[in-house]
Amino acid sequence: DRKKERQKERTTERKNDRKKERQKERTTERKNDRKKERQKERTTERKNDRKKERQKERTTERKNDRKKERQEKRTTERKNDRKKERQKERTTERKNDRKKERQKERRKKR
Repeated sequence: DRKKERQKERTTERKNDRKKERQKERTTERKNDRKKERQKERTTERKNDRKKERQKERTTERKNDRKKERQEKRTTERKNDRKKERQKERTTERKNDRKKERQKERRKKR
């Protein structure tokens, strides 16, 4: 009977050991799964952050490009306006000079 009893105890012990082992394995597995999941989330987050950052940079770049373009356009426009104005002044000046010259000639003839 004692032999049978010891046999039973060892069987129970082995059973409990295997149960404990499986429990430990599941715990470790869940722990590793959570760790992996958090790692994945951080990776995704960093990826999204970089994507957002690049998007922001491109937006800023385009904005600055448009600003520069408008500035250049205005500068060119003002430059052309001044050029046109000076041209107009010279034309008027020459016209007046010729008029004055003809007037002088007519007086001379009299």
